[in-house]
Amino acid sequence: MTTRIMPRLTMGKIVRLSAEKVGLAPVGLLFGLVLLMPGLTGAGSEKPLPTVQLPVISVSLFTGGVGYFRHAGDIEGGVQVSLPFKTDEINDVLKSLVIDAPPAEPAASVVFPSQQPLERLLKNFLVDLSGHPTLADLLTQLRGSQVRVVYQGKEVEGRVLGLEQRPLPIIGDHNGSSIQDWFVNLASHDGLRAMPLRELDEVRLAKGDIQGDLIKALETLEQAGDHERKNLQLTFKGSGTRRVTVGYVVESSVWKPGYRLVLPSASGAGTQAALQGWAIVENQTDNDWNGVRLALVSGRPISFVQELYSPRYVSRPRVTPKGTEGVVPTRHEIGMAPVAKKKDLGASANAPRALAAPAPAAAREASHGSSEEAVVADDKASTDANSSLLPFPVSLEHQESRGIRFVVEGVTLPRRRGAMITFFNRGLPMERISLFNIKNHVSHPLLGVRMENDSGQQLPDGPVTVFEDSRYSGDALLDDLAPGQKTLLTYAIDQDVQVLVTPKLVSGRQTTGKVSKGVLHLTRRNQSHHDYMIKNYSQEKRNLLVEHPRTPTWTLVQPETVLETTGKWYRLAVELAPGEQKQVQVIEELVREQQVKLSGGLSSVVFSYASEEGFSPNLQQSLARVSLLQGRVEEIDRKINELNRDIRTDNEEQARVRANLSSIPSGTAFHNRMMAKLDTLESTMENKMLELKLLRVDREIARKHLATYIAALEI
Repeated sequence: MTTRIMPRLTMGKIVRLSAEKVGLAPVGLLFGLVLLMPGLTGAGSEKPLPTVQLPVISVSLFTGGVGYFRHAGDIEGGVQVSLPFKTDEINDVLKSLVIDAPPAEPAASVVFPSQQPLERLLKNFLVDLSGHPTLADLLTQLRGSQVRVVYQGKEVEGRVLGLEQRPLPIIGDHNGSSIQDWFVNLASHDGLRAMPLRELDEVRLAKGDIQGDLIKALETLEQAGDHERKNLQLTFKGSGTRRVTVGYVVESSVWKPGYRLVLPSASGAGTQAALQGWAIVENQTDNDWNGVRLALVSGRPISFVQELYSPRYVSRPRVTPKGTEGVVPTRHEIGMAPVAKKKDLGASANAPRALAAPAPAAAREASHGSSEEAVVADDKASTDANSSLLPFPVSLEHQESRGIRFVVEGVTLPRRRGAMITFFNRGLPMERISLFNIKNHVSHPLLGVRMENDSGQQLPDGPVTVFEDSRYSGDALLDDLAPGQKTLLTYAIDQDVQVLVTPKLVSGRQTTGKVSKGVLHLTRRNQSHHDYMIKNYSQEKRNLLVEHPRTPTWTLVQPETVLETTGKWYRLAVELAPGEQKQVQVIEELVREQQVKLSGGLSSVVFSYASEEGFSPNLQQSLARVSLLQGRVEEIDRKINELNRDIRTDNEEQARVRANLSSIPSGTAFHNRMMAKLDTLESTMENKMLELKLLRVDREIARKHLATYIAALEI
């Protein structure tokens, strides 16, 4: 049996292991090794810049699922700003990061952890820490490097030649078993030395670049331990005190509007209901919001995620270096020198010019950097009088084609917390109604209000909790409501009003017709009827709206006017006094038109139209006359077709007789018989040809009579 022994470093001391397999020494032990290396903590490197925090000053939350966050603050001298993000947010940050700084500020640098696989990152360093290397593995990588080791209390310096294993008998084992003991071979000024790893007290690296790379590899391992958080390091190397702003767009939870509607006890002209809008907001970031300017945007800008964080690699063609392959002789064609052209005197004028310098950052600040401050000024000028009722100062921003922004000043919300913020509070004109739709309830309407948005603000959709006389009355849903629009909110079943709907009945087909310019115009109508029997058992007046379904191809006949029409419903207004009962009848009609050309049609088809119900007697008689005349033409056509068929048969028979005559000797009895038959066929064909001629004349006369009669019809 052969095993291996490895030393374990613990605060610079060796702990002897009786039997341990190679490769089990954890990578964490490398930290003990690094602590023993002089100068490994950055001696001789630049002094690190101080790290400062940039607080969040404004947040814009969009209903499209993203948020725009802005940090700002005054910095002095060279500093670093660390911004923590979730790994899933890095793509958005890299796509949208904006840094505003004074014009004299050197360009800021942004450093972020690479998304390369950890194994691939570690392999890029001079010391490869991938795969949990042991001390023997590390020293193997350092072959040829200068090291200093402490062995048996003495310091030995030399270059690593390599490592080897030697069998080490196990003390007390009479079977001759041994373990594999690691030895490092060093080349020093005194010659070659082999030292067992288990007896080394210290191992130090003498070369600075290898030490620095080992530190970076260890830092990479440390950062890889947090898979959910990544820090963006922003470095500002300017001087003096100045203000910088950092903004970015990341995925954010959608702010959710909710409303409270308080109905007055009395109703009538000029009655208003108090509508209060609340926004439910969550701070899901790693930054506290302290007195930030919060903008709640109801618009939905186009936003997408593009993979920018993960490294991209391009497959490149593999090219064989010159001289590695034999040269094949080639026959080269003889060329001719091109005709010399005159030198282009304007070439110098068309030479590439240096690009113009970018616009000064001061101009950029004037147009973009102070946009938030300008908006704040506009907000204060346009603050609604009712905003004094709200716990936060709230203003409204109109953005053409980008929705509405409700801006709330001075919001404080710790990280990983949610809050409810009032963004709307004012009275709106309303009218109490009851709304009946058979899909909502088969026999009772719903209590509700018809409300108008006269606030000049667009209200986003959300749930509405309704209160009446300080009592809870029910819940409703509000769709997006533009300024000047009216909407219906229903919140409870109106049990004091009952509606009975009769089944839908479709009447028989009704057809009307007329003839003009030889064409029969048919109009067929189908009607459907709905009867609504409504009873108001309440002691109060009811304004009832009946929603009747619309069918695209049907036309409303009764009632002639409706209150409103939507894509799916007719809304009929019905006023009911206390205890009153009414019947509302809804009639819809489906109209289909057809055109039939009378000339050239079949007499049977025309005759079938003559028997249609709903036609006038005059029209029926006229169509019957057309059918009779058309029948006369059809009868003559039938006779002509029969004569033509008989004539073709006689022609075929004549051809057969003539063929027989050509092969029969003249003067024989059979020859005479064929001659007599040929004479009879000729006489018959002459009679049929004459009859065919007369029938064609009769057909033309019949067609003229039909055409003249049809042309004169105007019924």
